[in-house]
Amino acid sequence: MRDLQKELEIACEACSRAGAVVRRHYERGETAATLKPDRSPLTEADLAANDEILALLRESFPSDGILSEETADDGSRLTKSRVWIVDPLDGTRDFVERSGDFAVHVGLAIEGQPRLGAVYKPIGDELYWAVAGEGAYV
Repeated sequence: MRDLQKELEIACEACSRAGAVVRRHYERGETAATLKPDRSPLTEADLAANDEILALLRESFPSDGILSEETADDGSRLTKSRVWIVDPLDGTRDFVERSGDFAVHVGLAIEGQPRLGAVYKPIGDELYWAVAGEGAYV
């Protein structure tokens, strides 16, 4: 893990920051949603969490690619050996329905292989993380 320690710390920090954004929206009861072209819901919390994650990743790893569910893919990630994969609010339907069952996901693939990931559940304050070949933790 030593070779990916900074990446893991940033992934966890990104999840935590975005989770705080999502939790604030949830606690205020802001769950109005629009529909994306695929008919899945999109909320202000999705977009605000996405902005929080992308800002930290771009600041920390400016030459890495990013693929995020809430950002148009311009294809530039295809030329990168390191690509962050982001879902800033996985479970938006549950967020809107106020079930509490949703999470923030941030992962890193290197040379097309998943290397690490972090998942944060804002309701319950649970952070999960894993590094390929090194186990998963909570």
